[in-house]
Amino acid sequence: MESATEKNLSSFCMSDGDEPELYSMLPPSGSRHRCFTLPSSPFGDGPEELKMDDACIKTATTKARRRRKKASNSLLQIDQENVAASLKSGLYRPSKEETMAFSQLQDLHNRAVKFRDYYFEHFPTDRASRRVRDISDIVTGTLDKMAPLGGIFSPRNLSWYFAYRALCLSIDAVRTKEAHEELQFAVRHLAHFPRLWIALGESFWEQGNIYTAISCFEKASMLDRTSVLPIINISCSLRLLLAGEKDITEKCRMLMKMVAMARYAVKQCPDLGDAWYNLGNALLVYFNVKTNRDLILEALVSFERAEKCKVLQGKAEFHYNYGISHLLCGNYQEALDMWKLADALEPDWSSPKKKTEELVKYLSFVSDLVSGKDRTFRRRAKQLGESVPVKNLSAILNEGPASLKLVLVKELKDHKNDGLVAHGKIYATTYQTPDPSRLIFLIDATGDSVPVVIYNMGTEFSVGGSVSIPDPVVRFVQFSHEKKIISFRYIRVDEPWKMYHNLIKVPMNLCAQTVVSTSAVPRRSGGTE
Repeated sequence: MESATEKNLSSFCMSDGDEPELYSMLPPSGSRHRCFTLPSSPFGDGPEELKMDDACIKTATTKARRRRKKASNSLLQIDQENVAASLKSGLYRPSKEETMAFSQLQDLHNRAVKFRDYYFEHFPTDRASRRVRDISDIVTGTLDKMAPLGGIFSPRNLSWYFAYRALCLSIDAVRTKEAHEELQFAVRHLAHFPRLWIALGESFWEQGNIYTAISCFEKASMLDRTSVLPIINISCSLRLLLAGEKDITEKCRMLMKMVAMARYAVKQCPDLGDAWYNLGNALLVYFNVKTNRDLILEALVSFERAEKCKVLQGKAEFHYNYGISHLLCGNYQEALDMWKLADALEPDWSSPKKKTEELVKYLSFVSDLVSGKDRTFRRRAKQLGESVPVKNLSAILNEGPASLKLVLVKELKDHKNDGLVAHGKIYATTYQTPDPSRLIFLIDATGDSVPVVIYNMGTEFSVGGSVSIPDPVVRFVQFSHEKKIISFRYIRVDEPWKMYHNLIKVPMNLCAQTVVSTSAVPRRSGGTE
């Protein structure tokens, strides 16, 4: 006997009433094109941000154009006779029966897309492990209902049947190979249908053929200049190409183009959740190049705007990337909550679990050192505290137009401490952090210690050296996980070139800039990765 959940699943596509036309520009469920890891690698300064125009849709260099042209030529050749017969506005001289069949095709496809995008509005998260199979079952049922409609269309309009059949197959995360073949067949005979080019581009995207995918998205953009969906996908594709690009100049161009296109899409469609989501991801990458914390705050705002989209609320990759933005902002509890939700939405995906474990281990390590639970570090801290230099600091305190005041760690207040200097010695350091940062532990003359998280730092600080931080920004961490509560204060440094190491200002050439690399995660058969 069927349960209520099974009945809900089997009857989803049987509901009456006209459904609005829905089409999500996110890749089909199971792909992870917008998720990324955080390796540290040197990266040179990029040019100023480019303005968005029509040229942004094309690659900027001859090298890239050649690769794109080669990829474009690899697509199946378009039958010009069939192209002439297929009209962008719809059917060619349709009969009444064809018009009704065409409407049914659209309705069946839209319902299948809606089932995929709003899955967790109908089922609880504990059913997440069955999501891919449920979607596959819905697609199978939809194709069965479409089959009789194919005999209604005349030869000139039959291409629309194959187009919507291919689009339905592209929803299924299991039958990707079959969907790719049918999309190629459909686009040969209905080359004026932008949605087909987008779906075919996403299919090439999942196979790792990014340049061919961009060619497909460009064709979709040329067919429909009013839509920003192809632009969003091109921007996301450029982010994927950053990881494999070796030429620094080309990498800078791709980075600037990626951000410019993401901003343009948001400007054109400020209510589109996918546009805000793509902008947030682009800004996360850009933050690690331009060394500007305002970009992180802007990325966080972009994710907050994107969160209003109900489709994104049911996608694990969105919550995972949202957690990354919280992590880079220092909002550790919020990052953990996002990764827990991502894990609940896709239990088979290991990245949220790994990130959670890394963060808990990292914060526990910091808390133990700050609280003095480690005896070895406690003895070393006491010795270093007695040898903290308090002389020869006049060059630091009187460098700017206004003199600075040397204070102890315990005298620092939360948030920014203007006009003050935190000074002490390094008694521990680690580079095993969950984000692209460096962590040192500073101890002052009284023996009080504080962690210092430094972003954009390329050089290593040796234990025993002195560090001076003008205008320190103090953050308070309160973190709870599985009945374990962690709380401590730390200093965040986003501009290390303003620091002093051994009474010498840190040179700009020692301040590294890191790049967030984005790579697609392949799907497994029968599930998501």
